[in-house]
Amino acid sequence: MKNRNSFIWFLLMFMLFITSSVCADTGSPPVISSSESMAPPPLVVTVTPLPNVATSAATAIGGIYATVNGTASAENSTADVTFEYGLTTSYGSSVTATPSQVSGSTPTTVSAFLNGLILNTTYHFRVCATNSCGTTCGDDMTFTTAPSIPTLSQWGLIILTILLIIVASVSIYMRNPSMSSGT
Repeated sequence: MKNRNSFIWFLLMFMLFITSSVCADTGSPPVISSSESMAPPPLVVTVTPLPNVATSAATAIGGIYATVNGTASAENSTADVTFEYGLTTSYGSSVTATPSQVSGSTPTTVSAFLNGLILNTTYHFRVCATNSCGTTCGDDMTFTTAPSIPTLSQWGLIILTILLIIVASVSIYMRNPSMSSGT
């Protein structure tokens, strides 16, 4: 009987030494680990919520590139931040955000430069953040790349056209100086 009482006493003492970590809103069971010290620490329960994210509008949209934006808060933890993007809401591609990791509870502005996109195409994107309890993704947003990028010869034609308009305007003015005096 003495051994049985010693075991029960040990079990009760062990339960006083446990520390648990619980992820908020994930339905995950607590992670329980024993304390290495034999001094009876208080029972500590740390609740780690999922990160908080918000997708913002894309900027600097060109023919083959765009910058996607968002905010992320690790909710008093540390979270890795990425952007998912693609031609549908299945996305298919992912890129690391800048900054790549956020911490604390203050929302941090994050962005990523996307290159090698298809001209005149609508892309879906969203910001995602991952901490020890899981991943949270923001709402889906879209942007459409520009229809084309002027080639060097097209820029040459644009500049030539502008120069011809200037020369023609100066020539008309020189032939008819009365236009400037208003008479």
